[in-house]
Amino acid sequence: MAENIPSGAEQPHYITDDEVYLNIQTQYDGWIFENHNDDENFQFAHTIAELVSDNFDYLKIAGSGLFSAKELPDSLQPLYTKTWCPYGETRIVMANDLTVRVCKREDHTHVPAFYSGYQELEDQGLTFQQIVDAMLDDPEFHNRVEPGRTIIDKAIIVELHIGQPSQGLEFIVEPDRVGLSIYGKVGETRDLSKYLASKHNGAKELALVSAKLAVLGAKYCLRPNNYTAPNLSVSKLDRKLLGEIGLNPNI
Repeated sequence: MAENIPSGAEQPHYITDDEVYLNIQTQYDGWIFENHNDDENFQFAHTIAELVSDNFDYLKIAGSGLFSAKELPDSLQPLYTKTWCPYGETRIVMANDLTVRVCKREDHTHVPAFYSGYQELEDQGLTFQQIVDAMLDDPEFHNRVEPGRTIIDKAIIVELHIGQPSQGLEFIVEPDRVGLSIYGKVGETRDLSKYLASKHNGAKELALVSAKLAVLGAKYCLRPNNYTAPNLSVSKLDRKLLGEIGLNPNI
């Protein structure tokens, strides 16, 4: 039996995992980072990472399936490439057990309500009740009070690691910047540290790499059949960001 949907309500749109990934990949492929300024590239990277986080939330739990370093952006490939010389023959070996994890940081900050004249009243030595009475008698009370609010953290964390996640790169993708950090054990992060030192201020490269890694996460997301329905219900905002490509209304 068809679900009853209130008159005028937006009907849900369903799209398969593969369609979501292909739409995100299409958006990435169509974006030329060299043709955009830093702010535009940061915003684009954040949009891609957020789309992946919203629609492939299993990535925050277990990460992606394994993939080859051949698919990494050029600047990352040397980190996962080794030269092997068996019997005098030089061979280039690339790691085949890379994984990506994508999740929202969600370090929300609550700012309590604030009365701008409170400190001055307290400095006068008034009791708490006297301060309350003075505040209530203040004709400018409403103009002096700043209501409490929550600052929503919009950062998306995109992690890249090889094999077991004992060491790797962490990209902190925000709408106006991309940060880069490393994690790992002593003696395992020398090459990653060199990459951090050389790329931490490269706005275009950080935007490109973080967006590409998010796309790879979507491509290799291992979503078990019992974790979610085979089709995703896509929000109106995400449909707009995805360009309405390949969407079929649920009838």
